[in-house]
Amino acid sequence: MVTIEQLRSEAEIVMEGVSDGNGLDPLGRALIDLAVKASVTSLDQDALDKAMALAFDAGASAIQIQEILSLVSGLGVHSLMVS
Repeated sequence: MVTIEQLRSEAEIVMEGVSDGNGLDPLGRALIDLAVKASVTSLDQDALDKAMALAFDAGASAIQIQEILSLVSGLGVHSLMVS
């Protein structure tokens, strides 16, 4: 089994010398945060409500919110089948 420490070490080796680049825009950050809050492993209704409000505040459309939730639910179903 691979440990988190081994993964972190490998990532540091691969990313050595790579600049940080530009950060994500507020909408991108908000949509990623929404996806994390909606995932089956961290589903928290209060946090999900706040993340959804922040995504709308950042300019997300209802279609983008629905797409994120659909993608996350699909990933969740498949990850549960694997475990």
